[in-house]
Parts: sequence; structure tokens; C-alpha cells
Amino acid sequence: MVYHIAYSRSSLFWFLIHAVLGVMVAFSPWPLIGWFYFVALTSGPALFQPSIPNRLYSIAMVICYMTTFELLSRISGAFPYVPYEVSKYMMFFLLLLGIFSGANKERNGILMLFMILPSFLFSDSDEVYFLEVVFNGLGAINVALAVIFFSSLKLNFNQFKKLLKLMLYPMFAALICIFIKTPDLDSIQFSLGANAVASGGFGPNQVSTVIGLGMFLIFIFWIFDWRWSGNRLFDAGILVFFIFQGLLTFSRGGMLGGAIGVIMLAVMTAFIDRKYRIRNRIPDVRKYLIPGFILIAVTFITVNEITGGTLALRYAGETVGTMKGTKDKDFNVITTSRYKIFNGDLKLWAENPIFGVGVAASKHLRENTEDITAHIEASRLLAEHGSFGLAYILLLILVGLNILRKNKNIILRSILFIFFSIAVYTTFHSALRTFVTPLLVGIGCINVIYNPASLAKRKPEDVDMLALAGSNTDELEKT
Repeated sequence: MVYHIAYSRSSLFWFLIHAVLGVMVAFSPWPLIGWFYFVALTSGPALFQPSIPNRLYSIAMVICYMTTFELLSRISGAFPYVPYEVSKYMMFFLLLLGIFSGANKERNGILMLFMILPSFLFSDSDEVYFLEVVFNGLGAINVALAVIFFSSLKLNFNQFKKLLKLMLYPMFAALICIFIKTPDLDSIQFSLGANAVASGGFGPNQVSTVIGLGMFLIFIFWIFDWRWSGNRLFDAGILVFFIFQGLLTFSRGGMLGGAIGVIMLAVMTAFIDRKYRIRNRIPDVRKYLIPGFILIAVTFITVNEITGGTLALRYAGETVGTMKGTKDKDFNVITTSRYKIFNGDLKLWAENPIFGVGVAASKHLRENTEDITAHIEASRLLAEHGSFGLAYILLLILVGLNILRKNKNIILRSILFIFFSIAVYTTFHSALRTFVTPLLVGIGCINVIYNPASLAKRKPEDVDMLALAGSNTDELEKT
């Protein structure tokens, strides 16, 4: 089923299907539960096909589509039928399946995995329970597994676009659901804090993280004229929709992540040499950058007006205390106490420099921030994994540098490195709470085989179904 969604000749059809799914899920979780397991069952056989390259690509498609339903399942209350941490569990088992199916064993990923394992064997706190270990530790394991698995994928550019297309469908369905569940804006009392009412009744930080990523993805489809919905004007409207609803959450981290992606893409592609652009058939994205920034700016101004100017104050780091003059606007206030958590983690690391305090123990051992879950993954790695956590961080930096080194094409290098950058940035405000970081780190590691023709505008009927390099085309099309 996932293959048919990705390679359908009618993007508009699946756009509408997921819009309807979002509407239905706003009133009941059962349509999501049914669709989730229907797609899982009908896509399962493709995960075990004989051709190794095709099998790996099928696993990647299922990961990109199924794990991104995590936000919609949480908003709809699909637990326990769809597990709360569904992306962590699915990613873990599917990545292992891909690795044992013949994925090349990427050295940095393997080393990252070994660095993360020792601290699972002990804990300096007797308050840690199993689900906390899963919540805190499995995300870091999945990042390492994603580096190993996705580094083995060799895709042509159109196959790569299919993965991005699959990622966006569940995010769009979640966006529709959140929009419907948001009450009339005149009835919302906007304050200088995250807004759960405009986040579908769920955690604004996680909602903002996913919506910010969705904003960047649809921006890519719009600016390169890849037509995610089948119509470029629709894509522009969906971009505005993502920005509008994301800003209403009043959670800054995720939306700033999407904005960082847009800015990085503008900087990394705006000054491409004209001859290089023509030779490689790269569209001139510069003419869409200014309209894109205008869209974002106008949407921000509109939402700010709707909220009576509160949105601008929120993004300026103001709180009720700073507005009344009872609290100084320092870095800790601007980061919503994340700086205090960060310092607490560093103190734990200083006291336990080699092995750390054990997975999930930092929450119970930090001074002044007890029982507050880690929001910054880097400091959590240092506090809970010690010097092994530092080695993990350094290896992840090497992974990012390799993305820049191995991709000679400017467009590919830009897009892949931006995904990696958003993944790392997300860990500084949302740790590894969602699928975003493991999935985007993995996407950034894909070996995309560049073909100038694949960047040119193509009609839907001309969309190719080329197989992976070295695989059998006919066999892939039968899966």
C-alpha cells in the first residue's frame, strides 16, 4: 500500500484521502487505528522481498510513512491500540530488519551504538522505571541505527522525493485534525506561554516540532515545483496553513526549526553559478525565495494581529513576569527553563564524568529541576552517558560533516544537510521526544544518485519508477 501511495499518478487523490482522514480523526481515533493497521498489513510483504536493494527501499518507505503518524495518534488518543511511543518501536524494529537484511555496516553508526549501550546497564537512581528508560534511551539508539541503515540506501532523485512525499501525508492529516479541534479563535485567551488549546489539546512543543518540519517540507515541494498536492497553488496554500496553525501553538522551537531550514536553503542555493545551474538543469529558486519570505512574514503578522500582539511578545521571549517587571528576561527565561536543565545536566556530568548517572536517571538527580524530563539531548547524553555520551555527540558531528563531503551536487548537499541540521536543532528544544530527529538524521545519510533530468519539471504521467541502482526495475514495480 505504501508503494502505491508514493507512486500514484494522482497526488490530488491521496492529498484528499489524508485530508478526509484528518477530519474523521478529529472526532474519533478509530479511522486512524483502522488505516494504520490496514497500511501496515498490506505493506508488510514488501519488507521481505528477495531483492535486497528493493527490500531496503521498501523498509525506508514504510518507516517514512508509518512513523510520522505518531503525532496524529497522540492527538486522537489512539493509545493503547496505537502505542504512545509508536515511532520509537517501529523505527527500532524496522531499522534492525533493514540492517540484518543486508545494509552496509556504517562505521560511525556502529560506534555510536556502542557508545550508548553501557549506561543501560546501571542507574544511580532507584526511581527509574522501564518506560522512562525506553522514553529516554531508545531515541538515541534509533539515531545510531538510522545512520547505519539509511547510509546503505542508494536512491535516484525521484525515489528520494517519494520518501519526502510519504513523510508529509500524515503530517498534513495531523494539521487538518488540529485545525478542526481548535475552537473559535475569538474564544481563545492567548497568553505568553505555549497554547495547548490551538495544538489539538496535546503538547504544543511536540505539535510545533512536527508542524515546523511539515512547513519546511511543503516549502521544498513548492519552491522546486514538485507539486506535492498535484497543484502548485494548493501547495502554496498548504504552506500558509502549516505556518498559521504552527504559530497559533505559541511553541517557538518547532516553528523556528522550520524557519531555519528555509533560511539555510535560501543561503545555500541562492548563489549557484548560472552555468552550473543550466548544466545540471537546476531550477532558479531565487525568484521564489522573496515570495516565500513574504508569505511567511504576512502569515506571522496576521496571526500576531489575531492574538492581539501576544505572538510577537512570545517570540521576543517575554513572559507574564517580565512584562510585570517581577522577573528579568535572562537566557533561562527566554528558553523556558531549558538553560537551567542544561546546567543541571552538566553538573551531573562533572560529578560522573566517565559513565554518567545511567539512562533516565538525570531527571531524578538534578538539583532544582527534579522530575523534569530532559529537553536538551546533548546535555542528557553527557549527564546519563558520561564520556561515552560525548563520544556519541562527536561521532554524530562526523556524520554531518560526511553529508557535506560526499554530496558534490549543491542541491542535494543543501537539502540533505539541512535535514540533518533540523534534526540536531530539534534535540535542543524537544530532545528525542518525537520521530523527527532519528528520521531526519537517517534521511540526511541517504546516498542520492543525481540525475539532472530528475530535477526538471515532469508531468505526472512521466513520473518514472526507476529501481535502485543495481536492482531489477521490473521486480520493484511488482512489489
